[in-house]
Amino acid sequence: MAEQRPILIVEDDVDLAENLVEILQDAGHVAEHVTTAELALERVQRGGVAGVITDFRLPGAGGVDFIHELRERGIPLPVIVMSAFMDRRVATQAEEVGALDVLAKPVDLKRLFVLISAFVEPDTQVLIVEDNEAFAENVAEALSEEGFSASVGSTAAAALGKRILPRIALVDLRLPDKSGLDVARRLFARDPTIRIVFVTAHGEELRKEVEAGRAAPFIDPSEPFLSKPLDIGELIARVRRALGAVS
Repeated sequence: MAEQRPILIVEDDVDLAENLVEILQDAGHVAEHVTTAELALERVQRGGVAGVITDFRLPGAGGVDFIHELRERGIPLPVIVMSAFMDRRVATQAEEVGALDVLAKPVDLKRLFVLISAFVEPDTQVLIVEDNEAFAENVAEALSEEGFSASVGSTAAAALGKRILPRIALVDLRLPDKSGLDVARRLFARDPTIRIVFVTAHGEELRKEVEAGRAAPFIDPSEPFLSKPLDIGELIARVRRALGAVS
């Protein structure tokens, strides 16, 4: 059996951190604690960490700075942010740099454990972001028949609200509430190793975005999109190639 990787807690309130460590350990997880972002970066660089739970405000670099530095170093580690000063600005800042979610203190433990399961034992390989629900369900069924686990979000908000870490995202370019490019940027911020495959009837529109550099770095310019109406066999082959590249 593989050794269980620890969850790293970054929190300068030692009593709170130790309480969280104890709660996680009682639930069967391994947990460690450091008090600053700088110490967290040192620990992460040594490897073996499953994910991070960090306070938004820390002495020195804060939680947003910490996530930004992780991504600058090419580290795709999932991060959950906690904050005692919760507002939309805090959540937006953290999510834009790649936080999986932002939780208000005192932390909702049920929600925390759901999030932890997303990076400790991920169970979704493919996220389908598509507002045509019948089409999306057909794609999900085809993937399931080929042995892939899939989840569907019919809007940008629904897809991002799942707070999962899929290996591949199949994203429609035009969604009711946002551009698929916005969804791709947010998913890529959470996990820079994700493969984004656009599935769209507006290929030329997407091609222009690629040529203008507005779709980099989360899109493969050699295979920027699959066209609708979709060839399911081509889609399955594309998913297999993408999974092979990230496995």
